Amino acid sequence: IKNVIQILNGSRIILKQGVDGGDLQRVRDGFLMNERAMRRLEGLVMDLLDYCKERPPDLKPTNLDALLESVRQYYFEPLRKERHQLEVACSVRGEVPLDERRLQLALYNLLSNAIDVMPVGGTIHLAATTDGLSTRIVVSDEGPGVPEEDLLHIFEPFFSTKGSKGTGLGLAMVRKFAEECGGRVFATNRDEGGLTITLELPVSPSEVNRRET
Repeated sequence: IKNVIQILNGSRIILKQGVDGGDLQRVRDGFLMNERAMRRLEGLVMDLLDYCKERPPDLKPTNLDALLESVRQYYFEPLRKERHQLEVACSVRGEVPLDERRLQLALYNLLSNAIDVMPVGGTIHLAATTDGLSTRIVVSDEGPGVPEEDLLHIFEPFFSTKGSKGTGLGLAMVRKFAEECGGRVFATNRDEGGLTITLELPVSPSEVNRRET
């Protein structure tokens, strides 16, 4: 938040210079700078609020194949812009009890991270499987991976390997969602380069209750 406030102060100075000097382009630059900072501040505050709330899972019958397709469509433009490919594979048939909205948000966080770290023209793999007891959703990228000593920390609040591009809350919220569902999330480096994050969620609501106790 402090960093964003500094950007807002910078935009205020640019706006004042533009107004005082009658420089319309300077005014536009200050306005755009202000707008970007406000969007970042709003996103950060919403992330903080979401992370601080305790929320039991809202389990409903969910078509996972359709959910993954909606995620693919949502990221069509960001992927096209970076010339990335998103390969989706779902072997889960029918409907399974999931918190659809929060799972969708978790996938948004995972895919955003993958897009940010990959070189232009990379491929992201998104796959879903089930063994009848749990649903496993795997996101793999072709980025640089994460140092082994950091793998256990990337799900901690405010820990980020993306520098100023990240808030350090995205993966923490994914872990919080997984644990509130009675599941887990973990990361491993790929032998061929890149990172794989696996989200494991119990299929049965009774399994959620058993794990919570």
